[in-house]
Amino acid sequence: MWLWLACAAEPNTSDTAPEATISWAADVQPMLSNYCGGCHGDSGCTTGLCWLDSYDTVVGETNGGCASSVAECIPIRIEDGTMPQGGGCPPGEPGCIEPFELDQVKRWIDAGMPR
Repeated sequence: MWLWLACAAEPNTSDTAPEATISWAADVQPMLSNYCGGCHGDSGCTTGLCWLDSYDTVVGETNGGCASSVAECIPIRIEDGTMPQGGGCPPGEPGCIEPFELDQVKRWIDAGMPR
């Protein structure tokens, strides 16, 4: 009987930790400010829909048919080379968004874009 009980409860041997929640305030907004804020921050562009410093704008506005929200358009524009304007800053290049950071933006979108 003792042997059966000892074998019945297997220990958790998973070496993967639970994934941390990615949020707008802690992760996404600072990243966008760092890489995109020069043109898309509060002192950036003066025309069009280009403010990436406001959660409500990024999540609640559409962006010219690119996707259903500005947020969903961000990784598309980075990956297709239309942003930054003129291209020339593929993920992973010096001064450009890192691939893991772009992945964080995608995971934030997939998680429902938590504030």
